[in-house]
Amino acid sequence: MNPIQRTVLAFALAGLMLQVDAQFDSAHRLTESAGNVLAQSTIAATQRRTPTGFYTIGMRDGRWTLFDPDGKTYFPLGLNHLSERFGVGRIDHDLASYHFNSYGWMASRSFIKEGSLSYVYPFDFLKISIGLYNRIRRGDTPGTFRYPDPYDPRFRAEVQQEIADTCASLKNDRNLVAYMLGDVPVIIPQRNNSELNWTASIRSQPDGTPGKTEYLAWLRNQYKGRETEFTANYGFAPKGDRFPFEGSKLPAQDTEVHKDDVKFALHLIAEFYAFVAPLIRHADPNHLLFSHRLLRDQLNMELLRSAARHVDAIAVQPPFNENLDTQLFRTVHETTGKPLFISDHHINTSSRLNTREDAAKEYPRYLQAVYDSGIIIGYGFCSHLDSVGKASGLLKPGLCDSSGQIHPEFARHVVPANRELLEKFGRN
Repeated sequence: MNPIQRTVLAFALAGLMLQVDAQFDSAHRLTESAGNVLAQSTIAATQRRTPTGFYTIGMRDGRWTLFDPDGKTYFPLGLNHLSERFGVGRIDHDLASYHFNSYGWMASRSFIKEGSLSYVYPFDFLKISIGLYNRIRRGDTPGTFRYPDPYDPRFRAEVQQEIADTCASLKNDRNLVAYMLGDVPVIIPQRNNSELNWTASIRSQPDGTPGKTEYLAWLRNQYKGRETEFTANYGFAPKGDRFPFEGSKLPAQDTEVHKDDVKFALHLIAEFYAFVAPLIRHADPNHLLFSHRLLRDQLNMELLRSAARHVDAIAVQPPFNENLDTQLFRTVHETTGKPLFISDHHINTSSRLNTREDAAKEYPRYLQAVYDSGIIIGYGFCSHLDSVGKASGLLKPGLCDSSGQIHPEFARHVVPANRELLEKFGRN
């Protein structure tokens, strides 16, 4: 695109957006400071609690809500996966213009250091996300997908050091909403895929390692007095206190073995939460703590109950469609007693939503459902720029094209919906 075409496009876009919102400044005209625009676009809530200097969670008028450091009700409306190549000042200005008030989760260090908006910081102690697994399998990321031994003293020392270093640098940051425990981990073992089975990984360790020792002690406790049942389930008999798995071919994973694998994986994550959460609370007692970002198929109720003992909110990753799964999220809330944080969501085109315009039209309805739920305390939109899925090869529409120009469809639907949500939240 030549300079004249780019200029014409910019003026056309500005005209369209002014029609949508008389106060909506051209996304790329930096005649005002980002700070001034942020002050104009972020809706001040009318209801307060005693300022703490940090974000807190509570109830207000029958709904769950965050309170900002000044004690005002706050709904983080984030834009995820921000591109650093445009500069933090430009991004701050754009987000204010689009009525986003948060960087969402996974804010890079430049936004944390230089930016002025709220964010959620994700730890990634376990490094067992499905995204990492797929990237390694495709060859996009070098390395081997490995489950950690959470009982290994070396692993625990690394976790302790990461917590100490990170919290030391962030514990006084007023823009930090919460820490998150990690990204879409594959905790529940998958059938017929030993690579995605935490228990199988521990079982394959040599005897004497910390994880294997814990696993064998767990098995002994599970089958105490039921050795015949163990033999029927596993295909070999224990030898006293020993379970000679080496050379033993286990039955197919749709048997009782798989059920045991799920139980032990839940035992592992419960023990890990009990280890890591107090360390974070001690290193930074002022900031909130959210669970792992959990996909729908990882919303195991026992896992959720284990997380809820240690976190302030449950982070969820809904399907990329136009329907909020209100009943499922209500069940999660009733199981845990915790509010939910939608960390990453997008409405993809589909057989019913053929165009970008069709998908954008559904955004206001989705945000309304988020507000109506009364149990969701934040929402992250995915994502800033268009991208192409490496696995599918399909376009994943973002708020803007690759040059940073906001798509007209989003100007018409996303921008006013964001403004209305923040106004409604502040008013009510």
